Amino acid sequence: MKVIFPLFLFLLLFQQSFAQTILVDDFPVSDATNTSVYRPMVAAAPNGSYAVTWGDERYGNTNRSSGAGNIFGRIIGSNGSALTANFRVDDVVANTYYTDYWVFFSTPLFLPSGQLVVVWHVNGASGISGIQSNDVYYTAFNGATKLGAGVQLNTEGSATGAGASRPSVCFRPPSTFLAVFEYAKNGNNIAGMVVDANSGSKIGNAFGMSDNTSNSRIYPHVASNGNYSVCVWTDGRTDTQVGDVYAERIEGGNLASTNVKVNDDGPGGYNQYARVAMDAQGNYVVVWIDTRSNSGGDLYAQRFDAQGNRVRSNFKLTKSNSKFWEYPPGIAMKNDGSFVVTWADDLTKTGNNFTVKSRFFSSSDQPLSDVIQVTTAPSAQPDVKIGATGAVFYAWNDGRENATLGRIYSKVYSGFPTTGVENNTAPLSFQLDQNYPNPFNPSTSIRYQITSAGYVSLRVFDVLGREIATLVDEHKAAGAYAVRWDASNVPSGTYFYRLANEGKIASKVMAFIK
Repeated sequence: MKVIFPLFLFLLLFQQSFAQTILVDDFPVSDATNTSVYRPMVAAAPNGSYAVTWGDERYGNTNRSSGAGNIFGRIIGSNGSALTANFRVDDVVANTYYTDYWVFFSTPLFLPSGQLVVVWHVNGASGISGIQSNDVYYTAFNGATKLGAGVQLNTEGSATGAGASRPSVCFRPPSTFLAVFEYAKNGNNIAGMVVDANSGSKIGNAFGMSDNTSNSRIYPHVASNGNYSVCVWTDGRTDTQVGDVYAERIEGGNLASTNVKVNDDGPGGYNQYARVAMDAQGNYVVVWIDTRSNSGGDLYAQRFDAQGNRVRSNFKLTKSNSKFWEYPPGIAMKNDGSFVVTWADDLTKTGNNFTVKSRFFSSSDQPLSDVIQVTTAPSAQPDVKIGATGAVFYAWNDGRENATLGRIYSKVYSGFPTTGVENNTAPLSFQLDQNYPNPFNPSTSIRYQITSAGYVSLRVFDVLGREIATLVDEHKAAGAYAVRWDASNVPSGTYFYRLANEGKIASKVMAFIK
């Protein structure tokens, strides 16, 4: 007992000090195999569960070589248990098809009542009654039970007309939700439609979002804290070839300001696939794919305060020398302004396959983690949300079972890291801790601290001195950090890890046992 209690106490303290651990490892969400799936999106529920929706060709896709035949969903507990079977979201006749490969299929949203709302895009085959070339609908659910037919949000003859696609949705207390989408009237533009969450009725007409009257506007995304909402999109007014990122604040059904350009690089840069997240106070962060420092793309971000003013300047979230999967990053924000992003790139130790990465940041935009390897199998199109209990939910399109068709997978982390930059005071010493657990299988955590800001490298070597992995390779502020190494793709054995910072070096030994 004298041995067991100190060990138990150590494990408890370690768990409390390193909160960002895997609660539920990779598991499949879609239950159909040997069928193409696309574009998973995640919504967190008030009771701690979450929903994933995606495009799914299990019923076939006779109208197009690429694109999802239907939209499916599933509700999942925070422990990874399936609370519903896969259920079909759309209710359009079987011989229509839904979007092409490059269009976002659906966006789920949980209302405070626990009701699930899914906004989705239908691309109708010619001759199908009531379906235009592109339309945006929403459908409400109680669990997997559909609460009536889909409701069209864009209307022929209105200010926005038909030809709508790429929807996004957010809740606006006390009782409405706002859906935004592209529409094709007078060229591509961005529109918003407010819906009463209690009755399901549209409130007024759809309204235009952009004050650009001539150039293309695409890929909208929206977030809200209740007092107002923010919509972001890619806009061709200042750079017609590759676009810039613009944002607009909305109060009620009115635009609160003129559109604001978000990226601060010069002309000619590629700025696409913007996403936005907001905290309880109304501060928000916009992230997007940006090629200013890497032709393969990096993630950049810009923080704004609750009045829409810039806080500092654009900052980079990722490391260079990678190639991004051309799909929007996922972003989710806690009420204190800290946030998590996820993306897919080819920066991996196992070849050139795209895999899903993630990184956590504080409310002052300082990294709370290094880049985290969420997946090791070929994977792309990730999304992320923060649950009511603080758990972090990921979903992505995974190719481990069938690299051609894919399958929707998910993963649950316990929460945000607490061992990034723990405080604003420099630690007492340059220090590299023993990894935990040790021995380990297949991953382990390495904690270290540095006394001054500067370049930091943390690398893993085998017994012959060959470099196996680079865990940290960037400038960091003084503070205490933790990084996780997944050794799934290396053989069992003894490895050395070495920390270097401003002329100081420390190393330790660890054992990997499969």
